[in-house]
Amino acid sequence: MSESEEEDYMSESFLSQLEKKDVKPGLIKIPSLKRQYDLQKQNLELAKRLKGKNAKETLKNDLSKPLNSDNIGFNMLKKMGFKEGEGLGKSGEGIKNPIGITLRTDRCGLGTETVRNEKAAVLNNIRSIRDEVLDNQRHDFRKDQHERYKQRKVFGIVRKHQKVCYNLDSSNNVTEPINKSFWPRDCLNNENESDCEEDEFEEEDPYDVIFPLNDYLRSTYFYCMWCVAQYYGDEDLRMNCPGSTAESHGEIL
Repeated sequence: MSESEEEDYMSESFLSQLEKKDVKPGLIKIPSLKRQYDLQKQNLELAKRLKGKNAKETLKNDLSKPLNSDNIGFNMLKKMGFKEGEGLGKSGEGIKNPIGITLRTDRCGLGTETVRNEKAAVLNNIRSIRDEVLDNQRHDFRKDQHERYKQRKVFGIVRKHQKVCYNLDSSNNVTEPINKSFWPRDCLNNENESDCEEDEFEEEDPYDVIFPLNDYLRSTYFYCMWCVAQYYGDEDLRMNCPGSTAESHGEIL
């Protein structure tokens, strides 16, 4: 066969040459070649990332720089009468710097950021309302607990001085209280003090009892509920007792 003639691609000589070359696609089976291929792939990916990062930073830095004489648009404006540092327009009332460009690094639509901001504003409003409701609930709870504490405190004072009033009345041969709320309920129909037992004050508000009871003890027996002491007489009470109210004794009801 001459050199000018084309070699028959179906001939045995042509096919035998192809068998010597590995043209089959597939995975790299030789460990050394596979390791070399993986290193090259990693280097390419790293180079792409660094190139993209540097390009973004370079573009951002370039956009942040003011225009100069190297800019084509700036030279065109100068030819039309624009002066650096002045605003656009005949009287210079326009903008002095170009409109800023915001780089977008994601693939979201143009309205996505607005929707996100609206959703964030709604969520912040909901959170503020929730926090306000929780604060009001905590305030109401603390107020209720404080009122309960004051109620229990006043109830304890009333219960204690109901027994004091009963003992003073009994020692002065008083068989019936001037006011039923001045004695413990279990002592109303008993003559002996040993029959008195502590009982919860359920029917009346202790605030409706404590002040009349204090006035009765002071005027009748010269006994001060807040001093927890009985004086010798009215003059002794007036001279040595700070006053008839809880506030004058440093107590807060």
